[in-house]
Amino acid sequence: MGEEHCSERAGHGWPAPALQAAQDARAPQDVGSAQGRVYSASSQACPGSAPSGTANGNCLKPHNNQQDSRNTTVTKMAPELPIDVDVETGVWTTDALPMLYVPRHFFINNHVAVEEALGAEAYAGILYDAGYKSAWHWCEKEAECHGLEGEAVFEHYMTRLSQRGWGRFITEHIDLEAGTCRVRLEHSAFVYQLGKVGRRVEYMFTGWFAGAMDQILAARGRQLRTLAEQTQSAAEAGCDVGYFVTVPRDTRDQG
Repeated sequence: MGEEHCSERAGHGWPAPALQAAQDARAPQDVGSAQGRVYSASSQACPGSAPSGTANGNCLKPHNNQQDSRNTTVTKMAPELPIDVDVETGVWTTDALPMLYVPRHFFINNHVAVEEALGAEAYAGILYDAGYKSAWHWCEKEAECHGLEGEAVFEHYMTRLSQRGWGRFITEHIDLEAGTCRVRLEHSAFVYQLGKVGRRVEYMFTGWFAGAMDQILAARGRQLRTLAEQTQSAAEAGCDVGYFVTVPRDTRDQG
C-alpha cells in the first residue's frame, strides 16, 4: 500500500450531481466575501466575448445539444476515482499523486480569508500562476501514468476535477492546433458554498486550463502558449453555469 502505483477503476463518469446538490442545499448560502475584481475577468457580468449560444440576457446557457444535467432525484454512489491510503502514514493517493481530503467549508473559508487580506485581484493573480504550474505537473504525470496524449489528457483532467467535487467541468470546444478551448462549469463548489454573490468567484480554477493546454502543446513539441479567462460564473445574477475560455497568448507575452 505504501508503494506508489497507477491504478484505475471501471468507469470515468463524475458522481451524480443530485447528490452534491442535496448536500449543498444544507450549506450556508450568501456567505460574505471580499469585494473586488477577479483576475483576467472584466467588470462586465457576462461579456460578449464569451461563446455564442442560447442565452438569457447576457448570460450564456448550455448549448441546445448539451443539456443541463441537474435534477431533483437524490442518488448516492461510491467515488469513481481510485483512492489508496497508506496504512502507516495515512497519506491518500490517486494515480500515485498525494491527495488531501478536507471539508468544503474549511477550504473555502480559508480561501475567503486570504482573499479578504490580499484583495481578490491580487489573490487571483497568485492563484493563476500556482494553478498553471500545478495543472502542467498533473497533466504531465497523468499522461505518463496512463499513456495518454493530446485531447485525451485534457478530457482526463476535466473528468478527474469533476470527480473530486470542484464542480462538473464540460469541454464544449477544444482545438489544440489553434490553442483554444471553452469549458462549461456546472455545480460549482464555490457557488454552492458562497451563493449568488454577484461576481466571478471561481478564479482559482482559471490557470488550470492554460496550464493543461500548454503542457499538452509542449509534449507535442509546440511553442504555442495560452492564456485562460473566466467569462461567466453561476454566482452572477441570471447565470446558471460558469464559463472559462483559453486563447493563444499575444506575441508580446511570448517573450
